Amino acid sequence: MTEECGLLVNSSRAIIYASGGTDYAEKARAMAIAVQQEMAGYLG
Repeated sequence: MTEECGLLVNSSRAIIYASGGTDYAEKARAMAIAVQQEMAGYLG
């Protein structure tokens, strides 16, 4: 949240379905980081 914008982003499905294999933890982490970086770009 910033002074300019109150925001809640639901990205649970992108993270939950990042992988169905044994690499789930790595893929879910990578997806969570990607979403965080994308949102940081929008919020400056």
